[in-house]
Amino acid sequence: GTLLNQSNATLTIVARVNATGNITNVVFVSSIDNDTNTSNNKANITNITSRAIVDLLITKKVNVSTAVNVTDLIEFTIFIKNNGPCDATGVLVSERLSPLLELVSYDATVGDYDGFTWRNIGTLANQSNATLTIVARVNATGNITNVVVVKSIENDTNTSNNEANITNITALPVVDLRINKTANVTEVNVTGLIKYVITVVNAGPCVATGVNVTEKLSPFV
Repeated sequence: GTLLNQSNATLTIVARVNATGNITNVVFVSSIDNDTNTSNNKANITNITSRAIVDLLITKKVNVSTAVNVTDLIEFTIFIKNNGPCDATGVLVSERLSPLLELVSYDATVGDYDGFTWRNIGTLANQSNATLTIVARVNATGNITNVVVVKSIENDTNTSNNEANITNITALPVVDLRINKTANVTEVNVTGLIKYVITVVNAGPCVATGVNVTEKLSPFV
């Protein structure tokens, strides 16, 4: 409407950024009357860069409880999701297997895995997800721990769900003890001597401790 001499008016706009890119803006003012200075009838803001944000989530599950034996197979399932609102690019998951484990196989819905990193995932679109399944063999005793971390090029607005870990798993030793006994005769006279040879073998795969053999002689000897 009418703007009196020396009076002014203000418009405040609140807008939400809904896409990435370069935000530009120019405003113009005009009236019915002759404007003697049109050089100040236009104004513009300094360009604003709109950056992408994401919320990457990662979880990890394991198919065993808190204890396993050496030589057992363990299956890990790693799940990642992009909660948006933008697409996540250059997605990478750090998944370093415990030194007590040996990679047997893996299956990924996208990308590949080398025992250390789930890579070549590429772009994870808004609200999309991916899964990596790992099968590993326990090859030593001790405490198996594991932490996985997901990241992307974009700013992650919620880093509290970018990391996951399993409950610690104890790898227990297993052995295969074998015993054999031979005698040097099949017949013997009273007062004769018999020689027994008892052989114990640990076929592994772990070290056998506290080994004990029960060898009760016949009442005839």
